[in-house]
Amino acid sequence: MNNSMTIKEYIDIPLLKSAVNELNMDIKNNPGLKYEIVGYSICKDETFSSTVSGILVRWEGTSFEKMRK
Repeated sequence: MNNSMTIKEYIDIPLLKSAVNELNMDIKNNPGLKYEIVGYSICKDETFSSTVSGILVRWEGTSFEKMRK
C-alpha cells in the first residue's frame, strides 16, 4: 500500500446529494484507508430553506486517483 495522503471535501447539494452519506459510502468502500475529519461546517441555505454541510477529510493510504483507474 502506498502511504499517500489525500484531502477530500464532501459538500451537500440540496435535493441531490448528502455530504454525510457520501462520506459514509467512502468509508464503507475503502476499509483499508485511515481517515480523519479535519473540518466541518454548517451553513443555512436561504434558497432551499435548508442547511448545507461541508466535511473536510484527510485520507491516508492508496490515493483515490489510483483506485478510480
